[in-house]
Amino acid sequence: MSKKRKLKNESYNDKELKEFCIRHGKEIFGFDVRLNYEDPEYGIDLVAVHDPTIGIELERAGSIYSFWDDHEGYQYKMDYDFKHINMEIDRKGHFFQEYHLKYPEELPAEWNPMVYNPSYNKNMFFRISFHFHQGILVPNDVIRNPEKTLLCWKKVKNNFSNREEHWASWKKEDTITFNYINGKMVRETDDPSTHLPSISDEKLKFLKKEKIRIKAEAKKKENEEKLKRATEVYKNSKKHDK
Repeated sequence: MSKKRKLKNESYNDKELKEFCIRHGKEIFGFDVRLNYEDPEYGIDLVAVHDPTIGIELERAGSIYSFWDDHEGYQYKMDYDFKHINMEIDRKGHFFQEYHLKYPEELPAEWNPMVYNPSYNKNMFFRISFHFHQGILVPNDVIRNPEKTLLCWKKVKNNFSNREEHWASWKKEDTITFNYINGKMVRETDDPSTHLPSISDEKLKFLKKEKIRIKAEAKKKENEEKLKRATEVYKNSKKHDK
């Protein structure tokens, strides 16, 4: 599993996302999944219960309802003239046969060993809309196919951190769409019953407000946790000074 991205403080939004995907793992991935507790700080988000070398990297997107019918044009972020799904480039280490343990710019620069990644040809990427109405799965063979992976070096703001990042993208036809219908994640096909129902403007406005509320609450909880940890560190330092 890639060790390039360290999750120093897992956000509430990430925790909720992982729990949702664990509940619906068999419906989405075809097998049960669990947290990657072997490598919770650096590793991929989830792994298969029957084979921990199969990993799933998760991302909760800012899209309100459907990626493909996003009223705010989420899928057109990269200025492509076709619908697509995106992944931040810093996740790419999960899909390389070998990768550097740390980013080259991280200190100390002398310690940047190359690590073999036994899961590079198994790992998948799953991106889900903010309220979990729709998820998009990008299979491993698609991610590692240079003819299907579009690299966009234009800087685009991330929905949660507002950091500017580079992205990889895939066309809709190269991905698998799942919709949350009647309490289950259903794979979308030509059958209309597998499609997300249309949404009213009133409902869309409500979901937008809920997104703002949820993010604000999550940020508040994260700040409280940071303050708690900082207080504990300060108290411990005072104990050592005595």
